[in-house]
Amino acid sequence: MSRLKIFKLFLLVMTLFILSIFGGCNSSNTTKNLQNNEQINNNVDVEVSTPINNNNQNVESNEVIEEIISNDSNESSTVQTEPMLKVYFFDVGQGDSIYIKTLAGDDILIDAGDSSRGADVVKYLKELNVEDIEVLIATNPNDDHIGGFASVLDNFLIKAVYAKIEGQNLESYEDFLSNVKAKGIEINDAKAGEEIPLEGVKAVFVGPVKGDYEGINNNSVVIHFSYGETSFLFASDAEALEEQDIINEGYNLKADVLKVGNHGSLSSTSAVFLQAVKPSYSVVSVGSTSDGYPDQETLRKLFYAESEVSMTAYQGTVIFSSDGENIYTDGTLDMDEMVSFTDAKYYDPDWLKNRLPYIDIVEVDLLEELVTIKNNSDEEVNMEYYFIRSAIGDEIYNFPVNFILKPGESVQVSSGENAIDNPPLILKGWDFEVWDDNGDIAELWNYKGALIHKYEISK
Repeated sequence: MSRLKIFKLFLLVMTLFILSIFGGCNSSNTTKNLQNNEQINNNVDVEVSTPINNNNQNVESNEVIEEIISNDSNESSTVQTEPMLKVYFFDVGQGDSIYIKTLAGDDILIDAGDSSRGADVVKYLKELNVEDIEVLIATNPNDDHIGGFASVLDNFLIKAVYAKIEGQNLESYEDFLSNVKAKGIEINDAKAGEEIPLEGVKAVFVGPVKGDYEGINNNSVVIHFSYGETSFLFASDAEALEEQDIINEGYNLKADVLKVGNHGSLSSTSAVFLQAVKPSYSVVSVGSTSDGYPDQETLRKLFYAESEVSMTAYQGTVIFSSDGENIYTDGTLDMDEMVSFTDAKYYDPDWLKNRLPYIDIVEVDLLEELVTIKNNSDEEVNMEYYFIRSAIGDEIYNFPVNFILKPGESVQVSSGENAIDNPPLILKGWDFEVWDDNGDIAELWNYKGALIHKYEISK
């Protein structure tokens, strides 16, 4: 090889070597720039709430938050999660206080706990940046509903008040009405059937439907509130008598979330009412030292109705959100937690775990439209107030007055055009075919309104 060729080869090798050095520097600088950009992105706090649907998962955060995304030019853009309607069941001990924030910006306050918790309600509202209240609703004249309003009226501009003007003969309630009037606020009568004018939501008073009830609780104001396809029913302290009258009036009571009446008292949340509402979630607003509340039978009814339960005494303030299609929650109690709560007071800790279906549905004959019920206990059972329900058709059959089912014996309920009536062996049920040939669920409910047995019917 000539010296010239060797020299040219040397120059070529050196050129390639120098180029590789500069190329590596540029590559290193590029890598450093990418690492720096990654570090910038990592330094941005990004918090995204995890929504749930009706499959009962928990939400990590209940606030609508913003996600900050950095781009190559270090400019930031904002992506906001879908806005939500918010419903807060404030923890006010043995009392009620519910705050609703609509997407239109309206602030709604339903009750405010007793006089000792008014300051807490004011604090809660201010922490949520509430400046004024578009709608204030008093549902019951007892102090545990209206006592806290004095503090609220002193701290916020109230634009509209709804309350039962007549039939609430308590001095404390008269004082509340006088206080509202002294502030120059008009009081709207909360009449059944009346709708509150609000943007983007629907709020209708469904009770009380009568004005001549004896006792305070059956004069409670009951509200059905809906946003899109989701809904809430706020039952105040309504008891079984008012519940039945509301049902008889024909109002739409179906709701995803039920504010359980009278803090879970046995006198409220009747089986028929629960059937009309069919809540996926139920909230018990109750104090941690409130003996007798909630009643174990009320929790039992909710459990067997497959309604997930929240309790302010156990969880503090309970929050629900809605996007108009799904309900989102910050958590519900499981069976063990409910048992733990009741046991901490005075109930038998195994009241829920050890329920035995002494009265069973043992067979459903789709062809003959016959349901067979058997008493597996050692005692005779008065079946009055027991009822059978078709889950698909939502049809209910009530057993006759003073119908006694003896130990070990069975009774059949016949349906259809040729229904058999041969008591005490066969009772005539419906005049039409009630059980779905494609599959159904037969339910047996007892006199306390507890779902005690389910029988799945296959095709």
